[in-house]
Parts: sequence; C-alpha cells; structure tokens
Amino acid sequence: MQAKELMLINKIKDGDQFAFEYVFKQYHKKMLFFAKRYVKDDVYAKELVNDVFTNLWRIRKKLEIKKSLEGYLLRSAHNHCLNFLRSQKNNLTFYSNEELILLENEFEYLQQKDILEKLFNDELQQKLKEEVSRLPAQQQKIFKLSRYDRLSVKEIAEKLGISDRTVENHIHLALKALKVFINKILNI
Repeated sequence: MQAKELMLINKIKDGDQFAFEYVFKQYHKKMLFFAKRYVKDDVYAKELVNDVFTNLWRIRKKLEIKKSLEGYLLRSAHNHCLNFLRSQKNNLTFYSNEELILLENEFEYLQQKDILEKLFNDELQQKLKEEVSRLPAQQQKIFKLSRYDRLSVKEIAEKLGISDRTVENHIHLALKALKVFINKILNI
C-alpha cells in the first residue's frame, strides 16, 4: 500500500472529514461506472455507491484495509451490487443466476487494477473525442494537429497560413473548454 493511501486511511479512522471527502471525490466516478455495469440503472448505481461511502464512514474506526483503498472500495461496491441484485430476484429479475456468476467472474478478472483503469480511461477518452468534435472547426483542426499529429505551433501556423499567436490562442481556448468539460465529468 502506498504511503499516501495509508495516510488517508489513518485520517479517515481519526474522523477527518476532509480526507473522507477527498477519497469520495477521488473514487466516486470510477465506482459509479463500475456499479452501472452491474445494476444497469443510474439511480440504483448511485444509491449503492453512496451506501459504500456511508458504510465506510460508519465503520471508519474499525477500518482494516490490507492491500489498497481502491481495491477495498471496489470490492465493497461489488458486494453491495450483488446483494442488491440478489434482493431483486423476487421482484423484477435483473439477472439470472448464471449471469450473476458471470458477473462475479468478470469482477475477479477486472479486479486487476490495470484493466479497471483501462475501462475508465477508454470511456473518458471517448467522451473527450466527442467533446473535441464539438469545438469550433478551426479550433478543432488546430487542436488535432497539435495534440494528435504532434505538430509544433510553428508547423501548424505554416501549414494553415496563420500566425503563431493565432495557433497558440486556438490551442489555449480548446484546452480551456476541455478542462471545463473534464472538471464537469469528474465533479471537480
């Protein structure tokens, strides 16, 4: 476990609300994305993830995390989702027993941090590409030449027959718009 995580866990155990809020902001989106794959409903997924954090705060003094905070939170979300799905069995059935077993196996496979990161990053990259396509045409063109084609400001200016300053301005405006978009996605 990293020293930063250990420090956060200890602060949460001591009742530090700022540390708890930091952990919430850090992991909420990822856990919500994860829970939605199970329950296939935004409202239920949000409730389940909020339950995980509520429970974390409630049991904070007895908190025992062996490997990683992220792993603990994802395992908790996994368990909450499965319990919810099992409780729904008598109502509207969300999944068959076979599908639940497959989901449990998928979770074990996804428990590897690199794969979870890839799923989250793939979704974020897709949303970013969509947002880039919404930029004004010239801004979009210059941004793509800069970030995707890795051209310098000077190369872009020469290629498009505009000044270096204009290129810099378009890149600045694109980055500013994308920063607002990312902050909105991550609830920052």
